Amino acid sequence: MFLFHSKQWADDLKLMGHRAKLRFVNGFALFTSEKYVETFSTPKETIAEKERITLYYFAPKKPVKKYRPTLFIPPLMTPAYVYDLRKGHSFIEYMLSQGRSIYLLDFGNPSEDEANIQLDSYLYEAVEYAIDKTLQHSQSEKINLIGYSMGGIFTYLYTGVFGAKNISAIITLGSPVDFSKIWLFSFLVRILGRRVGHFS
Repeated sequence: MFLFHSKQWADDLKLMGHRAKLRFVNGFALFTSEKYVETFSTPKETIAEKERITLYYFAPKKPVKKYRPTLFIPPLMTPAYVYDLRKGHSFIEYMLSQGRSIYLLDFGNPSEDEANIQLDSYLYEAVEYAIDKTLQHSQSEKINLIGYSMGGIFTYLYTGVFGAKNISAIITLGSPVDFSKIWLFSFLVRILGRRVGHFS
């Protein structure tokens, strides 16, 4: 077990080093270039706003009726345009090219006034709100959810609290379900003498 963890640790360090090198190369190229690329440029429509929360709609040029609408939920502390970086490098752009109707929840930019906001506030005031508005706007009985990192965990929490009657499918990216399987996290928790929890 220790040898396995040691190898995994070495692989993780190697990957982190590779990513750091890419960040440096890309950052240097951007710094020395006069050409800046516009992000979040795919045409969209704001269909709902509530305090700091915004819900966007991206319409496909050739909608495919058999596909259900898809709502993207981003991580916290990460701009919503992570799904729409730039032309040719956009998950949303690709999904639209396949004829899918796309909705995107934007949590907005955090401020000091929101320092005491609890996790359930994001679930009830943002995620539930966005799902309700997506269902309403699309006039669909069910929608798909795609969540990245904490956005994916929000999809787990939503279906755990409200059920999945309005949800056709869930896709999550980098959203752990069993935290005991994250060996470093699990190891640190054991050192602290606490138990690792599971989503049920």
